Amino acid sequence: MTRADETKTARRRRSSDQLTGNRNRMAVDTSALDRDNFEYRFINDVGTRVHDLTVRDDWDIVSDRDGKVKGDTAGDGAQVAVNAGNGADGKPVRAILVRKPKEFYKDDHAAKQRQIDAQEAALKGGNTPGGDTSNQYVPNGASSPMSTRLGK
Repeated sequence: MTRADETKTARRRRSSDQLTGNRNRMAVDTSALDRDNFEYRFINDVGTRVHDLTVRDDWDIVSDRDGKVKGDTAGDGAQVAVNAGNGADGKPVRAILVRKPKEFYKDDHAAKQRQIDAQEAALKGGNTPGGDTSNQYVPNGASSPMSTRLGK
């Protein structure tokens, strides 16, 4: 067997156990994060999103001066950031790691859920805010504006 034949038949990739098709580019060392007291997420640095979430909301940018959270960060200074692709204009978009105290996160989530529950209750009660109810489905043959007009 010649060297060319050996090169041709040799596998050029790692073991297939590692080839799941998923690349975890936004991975951070979670052991360096205080997950007991904070909720973490990446936010894209587009428009005023970072300003809105860090100034108008309770999210704080995660700082990592020692490189323990993510050694190959794309952030400015000590902020933890990764490249998140390209924006509509073709320029690179960074995703910045932020955190919020769990207590604030749970309160915000509960407030959102209360709003969703109220909307669902209104819809189940037949109230469609701002909607036309003339063609609305009414279960069990109950009276509706449409059935009244049709003489049912």
